Amino acid sequence: MIVFEGSISGQCLQNCNKKLKNEIIISLTIVSIIIIFIWYLIFGFSILILIPAIVCLTMYTIGLAFYKKTNSKPFKIIVDPDERTIVYEAKKEKEHFFMFDDIKSVYDYGEYYHFWQGDMFLCQKSLLVQGTLEEFEKLFEGKIIRKY
Repeated sequence: MIVFEGSISGQCLQNCNKKLKNEIIISLTIVSIIIIFIWYLIFGFSILILIPAIVCLTMYTIGLAFYKKTNSKPFKIIVDPDERTIVYEAKKEKEHFFMFDDIKSVYDYGEYYHFWQGDMFLCQKSLLVQGTLEEFEKLFEGKIIRKY
């Protein structure tokens, strides 16, 4: 069994916040382009194009104003090679349960691993309390992509 336990910190936390903010910006940009394009198809190019532009600018402002940085709350990740499962537990959150086959890839950023499963799911290497990194990498052999 491999266990990571603690609170993410340092470069791991900074990268997590940066990725979340970039996802928000990309999503809002795509939505804005679609809204303006549809408006253009319906009404053509005129001064009225300012209406969706103002709406999109408002969406950006509200989206970034309510963007909440990830804090470093304590969590526990249990990787069970016998059951081929991963359990993610965080205080005041429901437990997440994944099968190894659910994990598409594991990105290795040097200081931490980022599981590509749909959610932001990080394992900071320095928080390893049981098992070894070699065992961990052997479990996900073929799925690990080095990003450093």
